[in-house]
Amino acid sequence: MGLAVRAFRRLPPRLGALHAADILTARTRELRQVPRVPRAFEVRPAGEGDGPLLAQFFARSGQSPRTPSTEDACVMAVGDGAVQALEWVRWGPSEYVEDAPRLGVRFAFPARSCWLHNGRNLESDGLGPWGMVMGRLRPYLEERGVDRVFLQVSADNAYSAACHASLGFRRLGTVASLRLLRGRVVGLRRAGHGWSGVGEGPLDLGRLVEG
Repeated sequence: MGLAVRAFRRLPPRLGALHAADILTARTRELRQVPRVPRAFEVRPAGEGDGPLLAQFFARSGQSPRTPSTEDACVMAVGDGAVQALEWVRWGPSEYVEDAPRLGVRFAFPARSCWLHNGRNLESDGLGPWGMVMGRLRPYLEERGVDRVFLQVSADNAYSAACHASLGFRRLGTVASLRLLRGRVVGLRRAGHGWSGVGEGPLDLGRLVEG
């Protein structure tokens, strides 16, 4: 799938595009933990007074500004007076719709679960400080009664998939959106199964796990 995505990137956007993402999941208790965070860093959820720190991170990293809320929490690694990495947590039951323009699907996830999104290091490649954030998520999520975690990574980003696998995630399935001229077809391939069409409603990740 990754090769196909890269091949379609050569097409002029007006002719068509193929976008695909692997849906990853893990039981909260299966998430691997970083035993100790280096003293130069502090991993914690963002609070009301962290607006200036987050604004600085967004300006330097090129991410769109976001604000922690009752729906989306932000867990960050702070070092040298700045946010070095962060990860956003959307609490279930809810839907994640920000990928719909690209993938043609909304992701619905149940109570006692969450959706991770828009994680990033400030500057370094690879795991870096972001790995510390992810390695300290388990106790944070367990305190809030979260049993299962979901997220998606681009199907052609093998390195990101490997990083998440090292943290305890497994692939639940793949979503692919093929657009040719004005038409679009969205398909789902569950791990170990063939492709099937995706309807108009949200993709229920709770049922996908059960199935």
